[in-house]
Amino acid sequence: MKSVTLDLPDNIASVFEALPRERKVNAALLTACLAQAKPKSLEELLAKIDKRVAASGLTEKEIDEMLDEIS
Repeated sequence: MKSVTLDLPDNIASVFEALPRERKVNAALLTACLAQAKPKSLEELLAKIDKRVAASGLTEKEIDEMLDEIS
């Protein structure tokens, strides 16, 4: 498994750190994808990501595989 580092503002980092591990992985992956597709504020991205992650139904293994592909 590869490590990914995110630089986040303190207020966003505290929200991210409070997420369960699986949701952190989902949020990190979707943040990376969305950031490349449509530049928006980080706060907007995280709100959108949270909704997509909840609806995605992806397994942790699938997300790890995607992260490996984009890193």
